[in-house]
Amino acid sequence: MFYKMKQFIAKFIFIVMILGVVSLMIYGIFFSEKDNNYSFDHLHYDVQMLSDGDSIVSEERTYTYKEGNFTRGYFEIDGEVEDIAVFENGIQYKQIPNFDENRPEGSYAFKKQGDITNLEWYMKASAGEERTFIIGYKMKNTTTLYNDCAIYFQKFLSQKNTVDIDKLTVSVQLAPGANKDNTLIWGHGPSDGNLEFDKENNGKVTFQLNNVPVKNYVEARFVLDRNLMASSKYIHNEDMRDLVIVEETAAAKEADRNRRIAGFSSLTAYLLAATLVILPIVLRIKKREHFTRFIPEMTPTYYRDIPENIPPAVLDKLYCYYDKGGKISNQVSGTFIDMIYRKIIIVSYRQKGRKTETYISLAKKEYKANEITEFEKSLIRLFFTDIAQGREAVSMNEIKKFCKQKKNVDATSKMIDTFSKKVDAMWNRYKYVENKKNIVPKVFTLLIIISLVIAVGAFSLFSAKVMPLFSGAYLILIVGASLCFIITLIVSRSKKMLNQKGENFLALWKGFYKFLNDLTLLDEKELPELFMWERYLVYATVLGVAEKVLKVLKLRYPQLNDEEFVKNNMIFFASISSTNMNSIGGLNDMTSSIKAAVRDAQNVISNIASSSSSGNGGGFSSGGSSGGSGSGGSTGGGMD
Repeated sequence: MFYKMKQFIAKFIFIVMILGVVSLMIYGIFFSEKDNNYSFDHLHYDVQMLSDGDSIVSEERTYTYKEGNFTRGYFEIDGEVEDIAVFENGIQYKQIPNFDENRPEGSYAFKKQGDITNLEWYMKASAGEERTFIIGYKMKNTTTLYNDCAIYFQKFLSQKNTVDIDKLTVSVQLAPGANKDNTLIWGHGPSDGNLEFDKENNGKVTFQLNNVPVKNYVEARFVLDRNLMASSKYIHNEDMRDLVIVEETAAAKEADRNRRIAGFSSLTAYLLAATLVILPIVLRIKKREHFTRFIPEMTPTYYRDIPENIPPAVLDKLYCYYDKGGKISNQVSGTFIDMIYRKIIIVSYRQKGRKTETYISLAKKEYKANEITEFEKSLIRLFFTDIAQGREAVSMNEIKKFCKQKKNVDATSKMIDTFSKKVDAMWNRYKYVENKKNIVPKVFTLLIIISLVIAVGAFSLFSAKVMPLFSGAYLILIVGASLCFIITLIVSRSKKMLNQKGENFLALWKGFYKFLNDLTLLDEKELPELFMWERYLVYATVLGVAEKVLKVLKLRYPQLNDEEFVKNNMIFFASISSTNMNSIGGLNDMTSSIKAAVRDAQNVISNIASSSSSGNGGGFSSGGSSGGSGSGGSTGGGMD
């Protein structure tokens, strides 16, 4: 019992560990860099290009607060800015000179360190609210005048961003006179972005990105007619138009190439993941002989003879092999009845008032070394040493009372432990269990190792952001390999099974059980000799049909109702029939008493153990060698 419990605990811990590893991987992928107390739903930039080369920027930030209270928002702006202001619902927040730990509601402050500006604004927000804040500022030096063109180059989101943004949109109003006929536009950032001229206003450029990953910059570069920005303060005396076009064309080709590579890698990952998921199932089907039971050579509906002369406890383990291996209470009661049948234990009945009490005593004779099994000796020791305490006989009531008491736990636990171990040893001698066919093929172990290596490797590459181009493929492989690992563990579990001999005898014992259970349906001519039924009843006790069989026997064999006949010819029947030959209480009561005593002892042992242990336009590119060089750029910041 305790061995099986240890096995169960070991399996449970193993499964929990596997689920824990998978959960940590999922958490690391999807949640480790998120603050799940709020979500950053939308970041919108509204940009107005100025003729002097600067830009007016309005950042519209929408948050949904899920848990807790919040009093501060903050983020960082990269680049030279001025005229910073914070608004909410058309109301401007009050600027204060320095950051304030008290966080006065409706105020903001910023601090400049070189080209970096840190901004904080203070408010009060709580769970369930959705709030939108507008941060306005002028970004310096976004458009530079060259000999042959004017170039607008502005960064909106910097690589320092560590916040996942559900949706990012940008609207850039070009300088007066600029439109899709005289302006070239490119976007840099995640490859799934797309920018275009506004369909209703071709002097405006818009683009949108969904689920912007952390540490990715987003920027735009436009080439405009030089005359449209002639008053720009930022002038470089060199030609730039052709160089930019070459650079952006190369970057666009590189982006297209990367998209194709990413698509191909994702397709390959899907195929590999699908193969990994299907492979353990295919192997399970191909290797099914390792997981299927032997077919019995005979499967009789009824079997009228005892299939094999084995100890009742061994029969219980065989008959219940595929059903948790039997119960020790059933094995003890079956062994007890068998010892009565073999006259090792003598049953007597004593009248106490109106009640008849059942007593047992040990037969006074010498036994050969192999006549009494080791597990039977453990019962004798408990009954006639620990409980009897020197008396020749002990009552069934005394046995039940003894097993219920905590003070006797040492004796009862020793008996149960010894009995279980010795029955297991006896069971092993009969060699019913298969130990070759059901060995798990090594290919499953290899598949477990391969899937684990792929999952951990892909997770490590994804977490370290090695070759981000393949991030999608990494995720697919993580999921596929993890599923392969789990499925392989499930389908390759070593299945306990009986060997051919065990299956043959199990089928015969099932036929024997059906014979006993359907006894009333059989013709008297099909019944065995009366004397054989004493041994049959021992096995009927283990199979749980002794009471039913005894009732039928008293109807089919009238002589069993003759007290003198039974006492002189059927000693076992006499022992189990109490003082009334028409009663079946003796056998039923003794069996129930022994089972109850063992269960009580197990409960006491279990209770004591328990108490002691208590995550034009077109697509975007990387921007080539100039990618990430646009003016400005903010971070997602945070809330607290």
